[in-house]
Amino acid sequence: MFVMDLPRCLFFEGSTASSKSMMNRALILKSFSPDLNIQGFSRSQDVLNLEKSLQGIAAQNEFFVGDGGTSFRFLLARLSRRPGKYLIQGSLRLLSRPHQELFSILKEFGIHCEKKSNGIEVSGQGWSQPQSPVFLNCQESSQYLSALLLAAVDLDFDLKIAVTGEFVSESYFLMTLQMMKQVGIEAFWDGKNLLVPKGQKIKKNSIDIEPDLSSIFTLAAVAVFQGGACFKKFPQQSLQPDASMVGILQMMSCQVFFHGDDLFVLPPKNFSDAGFKNIEVNLKQAPDLFPVLAALCVFADGVSVLRGAPQLRHKESDRIGKVADLLRKLSVEVTEHEDGISILGKGRNFSAGPITFDVDHDHRLAMMLAVLNSGGCQILANDPAVLEKSLPELQNFLQHKYFLIGHRGVGKTTFAKILSQKKNYAAIDLDKNIEEISGQKIEDIFALQGEESFRQSEGKALQKLLEQDFKKETLIVVGAGAAVQLLKSENSIWISRRSDQQGRVFTDRPRLRHQENPLQEFLGIKTNRDLQYLEFSKRSVELPEGEYWRSKNYLLNIIKQWDRDWAQALGVFTLSRNFLNCLIPFGPELYELRTDLLSENELREFLIRLPEEKILFSVRNATAADDLNALPENFKGWIDYDIQFYKNQRILGQTQNLIFSTHQSDFDLALQELKNFEKKIQLRNANFKLCPIVENFLQLEKGFSWWKEDPEHRSFLPRSGDGRWAWFRLYMKGRQKLNFWREGAGILDQPSLCEWLMSPLAPVEFAAVLGNPIQHSWSPVEHADFFQSLPFWKIQIEASEWPGTIIFLRQLGLKFAAVTSPFKKQAFDLVKNNSAPQDLLSSKGGSCNTLFFGSDILGTNTDLSALKKILQIYFDISTAVWGGGALVSALQSILPKAQFYSSTQACERSSGISAADCASPQILIWSAPRGDSLQMPPAHWQPETVYDLNYAENSAGREYALLCKAKYVSGAEFFREQAKLQQEFWQANEK
Repeated sequence: MFVMDLPRCLFFEGSTASSKSMMNRALILKSFSPDLNIQGFSRSQDVLNLEKSLQGIAAQNEFFVGDGGTSFRFLLARLSRRPGKYLIQGSLRLLSRPHQELFSILKEFGIHCEKKSNGIEVSGQGWSQPQSPVFLNCQESSQYLSALLLAAVDLDFDLKIAVTGEFVSESYFLMTLQMMKQVGIEAFWDGKNLLVPKGQKIKKNSIDIEPDLSSIFTLAAVAVFQGGACFKKFPQQSLQPDASMVGILQMMSCQVFFHGDDLFVLPPKNFSDAGFKNIEVNLKQAPDLFPVLAALCVFADGVSVLRGAPQLRHKESDRIGKVADLLRKLSVEVTEHEDGISILGKGRNFSAGPITFDVDHDHRLAMMLAVLNSGGCQILANDPAVLEKSLPELQNFLQHKYFLIGHRGVGKTTFAKILSQKKNYAAIDLDKNIEEISGQKIEDIFALQGEESFRQSEGKALQKLLEQDFKKETLIVVGAGAAVQLLKSENSIWISRRSDQQGRVFTDRPRLRHQENPLQEFLGIKTNRDLQYLEFSKRSVELPEGEYWRSKNYLLNIIKQWDRDWAQALGVFTLSRNFLNCLIPFGPELYELRTDLLSENELREFLIRLPEEKILFSVRNATAADDLNALPENFKGWIDYDIQFYKNQRILGQTQNLIFSTHQSDFDLALQELKNFEKKIQLRNANFKLCPIVENFLQLEKGFSWWKEDPEHRSFLPRSGDGRWAWFRLYMKGRQKLNFWREGAGILDQPSLCEWLMSPLAPVEFAAVLGNPIQHSWSPVEHADFFQSLPFWKIQIEASEWPGTIIFLRQLGLKFAAVTSPFKKQAFDLVKNNSAPQDLLSSKGGSCNTLFFGSDILGTNTDLSALKKILQIYFDISTAVWGGGALVSALQSILPKAQFYSSTQACERSSGISAADCASPQILIWSAPRGDSLQMPPAHWQPETVYDLNYAENSAGREYALLCKAKYVSGAEFFREQAKLQQEFWQANEK
């Protein structure tokens, strides 16, 4: 039996929005019958304008339709059925398009249409029966006849219209006829004469809308340059004339085939060597394909001829003239005809630009640019937002600007620099831009003019960048406090790190709230900015902690994350409304749609757009539990039903892919309820998900034991308030049916996409940094290249959990560990009998920061050697150590002349003399953690340098350096040095 080898990694897989043409027709029908349920969705601006107008038809007399010619003509005819006077407003371009034929025929029905300065006024007492035969010329557009047909519902006389002259785009009128028939309205058409019998009402309560084939054609054209696409549930017997796209792509040598109801479009087999096959096509019935098809013909071998559509001269633009103009700018040889164009193709490897092109407010010209750019050209649209008219998801292909937003100190500038090197992008820093414009440093603007003045300058500089055209891909780094609402229609990317949650202290940036301490300042501003970043960003990228650019493995996955190369991401990804404007890439095994996060309309849209078998529909509220009508009949995806809301037995027959879950906060209660439910439901193929709040390792072990009893049908997904179980979810990758990852905002216990990509499936062994706090740790990044395929995770342990947790982690496969506060002494107790005294700081009361788990537990401390190397310049300088903890003995051995102070008692350790009575040191080594008992050094101390042994960005050492205006040196160098020695220890013992 032949089995088709289907491609696995495609540029696009799913469904597009519904047909704009069909949606507009359906909305007119719904205006006559409000109970008519339209099965489809569209966020096309034309559709939204018409929908809004029709919703207000009974309560207002002024309407706005933007550029939409179809919307305007349909609304005009519909309003003319109502007694009264109405004004339809639109763009100047719309009002200048031909409509006179429609005005003239409506006059036959007693309707008066008059062009005003601000729109078209339509007035009358509703339609009256014409006194003579009605003749309509459809040489300019078939929309005139469609508009009259749609408005003929429940008419009190027979509508008879005879069409004269050539009938352009008749196929769109035939679409209208078929849609009328679907809702129970009979109309008779013989090719020249239309008859609609009187008194017909809409008899059906639902109408299905096909996916938009002109959008599919555009996506398919882009996709052939990117690897191909799969369009789910493609209407093989379509009402849309653009269905001819299938045959056209085949004529051009694309690999086009159906697999069930799915349409696959792949590049020609020899696409790397030769271009498309040249074609001759008559577009009389499908003129909307013209601009995108012209773009494909540029990459063909030989002359292609596109003719038969003179009406293209009178669309949103003169599309024939504009297409010819663009291709000439690209040095493509064209011959312009009254009804089309001839194009001498340049072949597959053609490239041109960069140039800027005026799309003349025409969305289909913008689509053409997207195809040309995908093929290798560099063309900037002067108005990329015009795609909102029909295909907003494609806008990203036309924008060459990416705005990086995020909190202070997150690393936006560094990230932009790395991408500019790896991807050959340009990079602009908004702060630097402001300094160039003003001739002042940022800190001087703050100091001399204040924050309000700076924000005004920042807003003006940002506005100029928004208006500016760029010749290549450009990253624009935006300040943390900039007006991100200006970026609503832009490619804005939220750059974040987990340490955003802990806050940062800056020694080199202007203060914003002088009445607060530096850490409170950051955290006080953070919440409001988080909400803005979430609302106005199109996507998120979470960066790892540490110098990831020094790691080949991390850098590779950061680039994959940026490129959305999700082919190996697998797992489950929870969709939010931010993704409505995105072309959702193919990668995760499942996309989760949560009923508590998405509205009914948003759920419906995603259900249409996504491959059904890749959907995890999560019922998380009582309303959704009562009504699952949003799901298609015989749903092929997964349903995750929270047992708290379970009462709908009908779900049991809807799918074989059932998950019953609990998200209770009380762990013991959640576990017991789920166990009881397992016994009660007794479905052989059901799956069960335990997702409670887990407060400690004892509960984690209990949940893990529950999972181990039936790993084929159970998934354990612990949650916390601070993300401490992200490492465990990575451990379970490949071990259980359900595992989630996130891109940016989400449940913190869900690993970030970068963390997910860095971890292998079901690792047998792993390495970790153990401590608390731990989220700021650089260790995973620092050791990534050393361990290669062995994962390195952050594991947060509470002080009371240490002994039992180590046993549990060893059972899971912990092989190597870096140990940080507060467990260095406990780690020493684990290894003091197995390691030579010289490997530790001392044989009595010692400290250990590195563990190796073999037949015995071996350990060492790399702090001493690292400290000797980096602190040697301070051996003979007046030095004080504030705090110290586990490092005191090491520091005393290498800095015998230093004075050591307790950071909680604020006194000299050996004598007990108060620090307030001691002279200020020249150098202060900071080794004190934050905490309620922490005291700052006395006010009269004025050290020249504060050397912080901590590299955390919220370290109190930073705050003290800022307070006493000392030079600040981070502990990054110390960390790197001791990490290198850790690797030497691990390598020696592994042998």
